[in-house]
Amino acid sequence: NVENVFAASAVTATDIISLNENYAVCAFVKSDGTFVGLIEKDTGKARGSVLVTSSVAASISLARLDDTHFVVTYVSGNDFRIQGYTVSGTSLTPMGNTGYSDVNEAIVIGFDTDSALSIAARETNIYVRPYQPSIATHYGGKSLSGIRPSNISATRIPDDDSGNRRVCICF
Repeated sequence: NVENVFAASAVTATDIISLNENYAVCAFVKSDGTFVGLIEKDTGKARGSVLVTSSVAASISLARLDDTHFVVTYVSGNDFRIQGYTVSGTSLTPMGNTGYSDVNEAIVIGFDTDSALSIAARETNIYVRPYQPSIATHYGGKSLSGIRPSNISATRIPDDDSGNRRVCICF
């Protein structure tokens, strides 16, 4: 077992993903902001972290896109943001970010180098929108209304016979 400390203060939200054979990515929220950092898998050592936003997020979610790219989503106040990152060595470089207002909870599912799916909940709606990190854009998408979503989770399921990507969303 390996133990690591990114923050000596209280952490209020976290998520972690395996990025590649060398690194995992950890997202964490503490009193002075929302951060992402790399963890070396062999040693468990932190290899740097960067401030995503000085806002204290209520929820945070990560998704791997490929061995050198990931996205982070977070909700702060009622604002949802999604931000892509490129990893080179131990450096984390942000790509463009986008988002929208009046959201209670959000998660993200990664597909490939430049494609993710954001799932955001408002009081009586769920919004499912594709996201392209390289140009920081949400496009198209679906809205489910008349429901009261909470505690959203989602996972990829096998593509259909036509090659269409699919996810299972639970709430």
